[in-house]
Amino acid sequence: MANTAAVNFLREHKARYPLEILQRQLRAQGYPEAVVAESVKVAYGGAKPGTPQGNYSGGFFNIRRPLVYATGGLKIWDFIAGLMLGGAMSFIQLVGQEIFFYDFELYGVLTLLAVRVVLLVFLFRTRRWMMFGLLAASVLAFSSLVRPIFQLLAFGYYY
Repeated sequence: MANTAAVNFLREHKARYPLEILQRQLRAQGYPEAVVAESVKVAYGGAKPGTPQGNYSGGFFNIRRPLVYATGGLKIWDFIAGLMLGGAMSFIQLVGQEIFFYDFELYGVLTLLAVRVVLLVFLFRTRRWMMFGLLAASVLAFSSLVRPIFQLLAFGYYY
């Protein structure tokens, strides 16, 4: 059974010291090997220490460090979020072109294209599957087959 003091010690120091040093310190304090092993399991969440886990503090909007996908479900959710982000950007572009017509064409398209490229580069480093979804949505948005569908859904007509 894990000792709460040993678990707290491991959780407190695991970011600064390697596991081997922490285990050696616990043994030096007089904890039996079974207690040390169980405390390591509890403190490190059942995974082998040093291996990244898919869940990390900060939730969906944490962009400070890359997400390591633990399951395929996380990849699917990020891909869908990227598709929705790309679809929203395409819809904004379509509405802007419809309202402002020629004025929006040059500046609006180039601005949204620049935003897409910056997002793709940023998401490549932090949320790779969201980047794949945004890339797929961008390719679909510039496709001549999908544009009429967007216009029909948004305005009820296609010209």
